[in-house]
Amino acid sequence: ADHARPEPLSSRDLLRLVQKHSNMFQSVSDELLRICQINTRSNFDVSGFLVCALCLSLLIAYRLSDGKLSPTCAVYREEEKVSRIAVCVSGAARTLAEELSLRTIEAAFSGVGEQMDVGVDFFFWLTNDPTREEYNSKGSNYATVSNEVVRLAATHLVRLSPFGALSLNKKNYELSPTCNFSNADSQKLFDHTNDTYVERNVPPMFKKLKCYEHILAAEERLKHSFGSGWAYSTIVSLRPDIFFFGSLPGYLFLERPLFPAPAHGCSRLEKFQNGDCANGHIAFLPRKDADNFFLTAKTFLECDGTYSGCVSSTGCIRDAFNYTNVVSRTVVPYTINRGIKFRESNPQMVCDRVKSFRRNTGDEEGTRILVERCERFYHWFQKQNNTGVKDVRRHWATLA
Repeated sequence: ADHARPEPLSSRDLLRLVQKHSNMFQSVSDELLRICQINTRSNFDVSGFLVCALCLSLLIAYRLSDGKLSPTCAVYREEEKVSRIAVCVSGAARTLAEELSLRTIEAAFSGVGEQMDVGVDFFFWLTNDPTREEYNSKGSNYATVSNEVVRLAATHLVRLSPFGALSLNKKNYELSPTCNFSNADSQKLFDHTNDTYVERNVPPMFKKLKCYEHILAAEERLKHSFGSGWAYSTIVSLRPDIFFFGSLPGYLFLERPLFPAPAHGCSRLEKFQNGDCANGHIAFLPRKDADNFFLTAKTFLECDGTYSGCVSSTGCIRDAFNYTNVVSRTVVPYTINRGIKFRESNPQMVCDRVKSFRRNTGDEEGTRILVERCERFYHWFQKQNNTGVKDVRRHWATLA
């Protein structure tokens, strides 16, 4: 949500306001009050006074709502960053609320924001049904999780970004009743599930599309502040059930789309012209290429008659970028978080999917190093209690 700036306050009104609520502020309020008192007794820059007033006003609002606000007034500074990236997290919520996913996603993108001095906004379009277990394409099931827990986890990341948004839904999508798929596509089973290719692949693309609509709406609002030609510099697409085991390098302002390794093996119909596999887990997209990626679902939703296009989500990504010069064979230190139940019963397989990097590149030594980093980080994370994002980033640095 947008944070409206308060009307300018006189020094007397400001001090009266602070003193009225001073019992709530503890040491933070004491320091802010001291700064404001110094400012009111001397000549000072008007903009500095307004920043002080805004900090105090936000602090009061957050305290009254049992929230938290950094004494450095980070919310104000985040709003002022014109260069921004949007992170679109879409799909079944699954393990997003687990510390392994939530903390590492936060650590990865807050680290980028601090190091590159850019604003980062999170947008969510999630589905969750707390009445039944979720199954992945390999047939493994996830523990049920309440909507309240999912909403709390996503809200934690949205609150870090002044302009983010969250939608949590149970319903997926509706195909046009006049859309007819071939018998092969409508009957072929996907992996180890009883879903057809259509049933399994359309929902992820639909959720990406709805998440993208959040981003487009935010861009329109922000143009009023940053100018009519303003847009996000980069848009990142992310599954909710991943975890990072290393920091994100500086590829958030590339001129070409990046679909990083490791992902998984892929068929001929899911490969780009350079031989790389399309990746439906995570993508880094220059703003000019975002439409190609996020609007693929429309080919399904607007289908009228016999459908003859792509069926798998990665195949649709390949088709959308087949003639684009994508960044090739770039490693991003991430993998899928299959959930606590899976990790406890299959500890040796937590980082198993990272091995797919070898299948995509043939790099045996690089794969060994990557798997080792993943395993070392996971074993360290397991032993931590209330791990902070700075602790995560510091440990990543020791693994590099």
